[in-house]
Amino acid sequence: MIKLIISDLDGTLADNKGQIPEEAFTVIEDLEKKNIHFAVATGRQCATVENDFKSVLDKIYVIADNGALIKHKGKCVGVTYLEQEKAREVIEEVKRLENIEMIISCEDTAYKITKDKAFHEEVSKYYYSLSYVQDQSLIEASIIKLALYNKDGITKEFETWLREKWGEDFSITVSGRNWVDIGSLYTSKGMAVKMLKEQLIIEKENCMAFGDYFNDVSMLAEAEESYVMEHAPEEMKAYGKYSLDEGSVLKVIKERCL
Repeated sequence: MIKLIISDLDGTLADNKGQIPEEAFTVIEDLEKKNIHFAVATGRQCATVENDFKSVLDKIYVIADNGALIKHKGKCVGVTYLEQEKAREVIEEVKRLENIEMIISCEDTAYKITKDKAFHEEVSKYYYSLSYVQDQSLIEASIIKLALYNKDGITKEFETWLREKWGEDFSITVSGRNWVDIGSLYTSKGMAVKMLKEQLIIEKENCMAFGDYFNDVSMLAEAEESYVMEHAPEEMKAYGKYSLDEGSVLKVIKERCL
């Protein structure tokens, strides 16, 4: 019997424009009536998820910034910060790179240090609370995640460079074709789901999870019923028990749980 459902957003529950299907809110309400918990696990910031799911916010768990921040009913359940001095070293080096844009995520908001219009249009759907700063020294809050973006795609060479340079200090996770996230070694979607399972006293066999990219691997491992989207990179298919067509997440939930 399923007691906890966890779903990624972009490329999974969200449509190809990044929007949440209206039907999702009805499904979440129906799940609550059957005492089935629902969690959103995403690389998006918490403020964005809270805005997108505001009509059912009291009925879901929010696992944001790839597990760095967990909230329920507006209250923080858990937060993990980066090692601040090293994170700021990364920022200084990365901002000198060509073709790489960066989002600096803190608990309540996020920052960018570029005024590039195209980049702002791309990230606005992921970051509801986003501010521009001329320099990172103006950011007083503690950093929970760095998200690096390349409009032409994250190359294997760039990923390898990041791992060789900072892999001992941070987790380096490719979270989309154009994105790679730098997080705490003690942060992942899977770690957040594990904590949630312990809190709710729910076993792996009672969990269902949906994902499509490498930042979902640890989360999928925490659920017996794991689904990987058909359009996911081929290497991802091995991490799911089932493969799922685009737009089918809600259909599966309704057929199996409602």
